Amino acid sequence: MTATASLDIELIEQPLPPALDGELLAFPAEVRRKFIADESVHSEADLERLSALGARHGAPFGGVNVKLMTCGGPTAALRL
Repeated sequence: MTATASLDIELIEQPLPPALDGELLAFPAEVRRKFIADESVHSEADLERLSALGARHGAPFGGVNVKLMTCGGPTAALRL
């Protein structure tokens, strides 16, 4: 990540597969804030899993990309 510091990158979408979400915790918090969950969140249960991981170790992501088709539509998206 230090090699890209001069590029002023704002967000990085889902840098690792969902099964490796915990591995993101190896990055410093200021870097993790740029990570946006995508494939890791398809349901409320997925969001709760990430929230629990964050409560124990610090958030692996700085935000979530909510896709209506993936999460089940507008109503499900609002629940997220």
